[in-house]
Amino acid sequence: MATDFEFRKQVLDMHMSSVIKYCYQCNRCTDNCPVAEVTDNAYNPRQNILNALLGFKDVIFSAEKIAIWGCTVCDTCDEVC
Repeated sequence: MATDFEFRKQVLDMHMSSVIKYCYQCNRCTDNCPVAEVTDNAYNPRQNILNALLGFKDVIFSAEKIAIWGCTVCDTCDEVC
């Protein structure tokens, strides 16, 4: 599991960088995610964010497809964050 520093920089340069860099402990996004609920946490937004913040691009893109592409863009995670 290698850290991809360029990928990490791209994540942190996104529009929510001031908020997302502190995302590591509360888990409200996953607790309130309707997709995580119906997939028994096969889709886990918090885990995706943590892997992205650590620069683990390979971990994110080698996981099951639901783990990264399960998002329905309902914005529940943004609302509870």
